[in-house]
Amino acid sequence: MDTLGKKIRTLRRRQKLTQQALADGIVTASMISQIESDRATPSAALLQHIAGRLNVDLSYFESDLLDKSDELQNYRAARSFIERGFYEDAIKLLKTLSWPLSPQFKAEVVYNEMANCYLHLGQLEEACAMYESVIQIGYEKNDISITVHGYYHIGTVLRRLKRDRVARMYWQRAAELLQQNPDIQMPVSVKIHANLARIYLDEGNWQRARQAYEQTLQLANRFGGSFDTAKIYQGLSCALMQVGEFDLALAYNDSAITINGAADNRKGAMRCRINRGIILRVAGRHEEALAYMLSLRDTVSDKEDLMMVAILHELALIYWDLKDFDSLLTVSDMALRRNHVDQHIEAQLRLLRAKVYLHNGSIEFTQREIERGRRLIPSQQPSSLWYEFQDVKRQCWLLSGREQDVLTECIAEAEKVISEDKTPKNRNISA
Repeated sequence: MDTLGKKIRTLRRRQKLTQQALADGIVTASMISQIESDRATPSAALLQHIAGRLNVDLSYFESDLLDKSDELQNYRAARSFIERGFYEDAIKLLKTLSWPLSPQFKAEVVYNEMANCYLHLGQLEEACAMYESVIQIGYEKNDISITVHGYYHIGTVLRRLKRDRVARMYWQRAAELLQQNPDIQMPVSVKIHANLARIYLDEGNWQRARQAYEQTLQLANRFGGSFDTAKIYQGLSCALMQVGEFDLALAYNDSAITINGAADNRKGAMRCRINRGIILRVAGRHEEALAYMLSLRDTVSDKEDLMMVAILHELALIYWDLKDFDSLLTVSDMALRRNHVDQHIEAQLRLLRAKVYLHNGSIEFTQREIERGRRLIPSQQPSSLWYEFQDVKRQCWLLSGREQDVLTECIAEAEKVISEDKTPKNRNISA
């Protein structure tokens, strides 16, 4: 179907008029060019002049003008709804635009606006579809900036949907595009690499996490701005700890503490201080870690459940390494009595307590902690923590003379792995 601009161009060419001749005395030739390419919409008065020059009645164009005017009016109304927070109304109006969009609209802008509305409405899948369209537009226009921003935004939505591997794929594509086009400088690259680093950290890919955090720091220094450098330092310190570079990890972590302190970010600083104790423990500096965490505990208000639980949890891990099992039971009991305990932390504490009771030969208490801990862990997709509970349970069975139960369960699990045609990873199904 011909647009208003195409109809005018066709008539002009049939009459062998130049754009300058059509424009003469009315508007500029440049305006005629924009109208013919549908980048501008003529007023009713201007269209009347053009129709007269082309020897057609105004009615020949009126329906096209009305359509374009209605769409523009709807778009402006949608923008007004967005500004006032009426996102459902905005979506309804944006959907009335004819697709593919008229050249008077920037398709990537409309898609981004629709995605923004869907995000505010909590419709994350629909938002992802809009960002996919942004990415497609970016490739069609060969516009790296549009494409990279599309990759970044869809990754953040997928992260909210807990589809981290897919989010990582999109952010990796964005990073690759930027690497292939080094002349293009985009501050969003800092966030892209920071997000990649965090996912690598969550996945246990320590070396890649380290590399991504180091690259994030370089980009943050290049672009300046208000990037959360403390979080970058903290993430880098975690990655360095996991690869055994403890002194460097402590240095970066201390820098994060300093930055958070200067910004009066007490919670951020406290998380980094707890992280310092973790680094000391993993480095094998247990006595130093213990003294540090005990002093830290004295600085936290008893009303701060989350921080206190985190400190008590770390103390329990230190006492386990020091084989001070009585102290472990004491601090873990204090943590479990708090009002707000994260399920994963509670499960870890229950596992530690089960191991202590097993070590002491207290089968009844071991079984109680196993039952309480396993209820906190989804068994549909067993984690390493779930398998640790399995191992403690089997050791408990062996201690109570239930060797046949151990054998039966191990055989059943092995058969399940074989039937699913999977190779067990990080699993210990031996007795």
